[in-house]
Amino acid sequence: MKTIAMTVLVLAVCAHSAHAQMQNDDAVKTAVESTIERDGHLNLDDLQVSCADGLVTLRGTVLTGDERGLAELLAMQASGVRGVRNDIAVVLKLDRDLKLEKLAERTLLDNPLLHIAELELQSRHGVMTLHGIVLDPNERWLAQRLLSELPGVHGVVDDIEVLNRSAVSSAA
Repeated sequence: MKTIAMTVLVLAVCAHSAHAQMQNDDAVKTAVESTIERDGHLNLDDLQVSCADGLVTLRGTVLTGDERGLAELLAMQASGVRGVRNDIAVVLKLDRDLKLEKLAERTLLDNPLLHIAELELQSRHGVMTLHGIVLDPNERWLAQRLLSELPGVHGVVDDIEVLNRSAVSSAA
């Protein structure tokens, strides 16, 4: 009888310990994802994080070895991480994204209604990110519209700054 009671007690402790570890692993996973998201240099949509006994596994794809290393470094900084296995693959930028960037740049620079002071375009899986400076909010709207209508563009992330015309005039 004593042996059965002891066995039940040991099983209960093990079950509680396993449940506590699973909750701890969920907390570590969340901490890693939050750390990566707060940093802002990596797209968490392209990465998967898992955790078992405090050991984090990173999977997914990035465009450079630096991004791969950054993911690992950020994961190591998260609370509760005992180690990191980095299974992230580095993939070259897709040819269609390069072509889309060139087409978008030509489309914007060739438009006589746009006066873009600075321009940087990035495409990732058909989502265009537009960085630049324009003189007028209408130009900002037009740039977004032109990009969104290009074949192969699935979305536009707008990071365009509008300069105040009066600030430009007074500086001249």
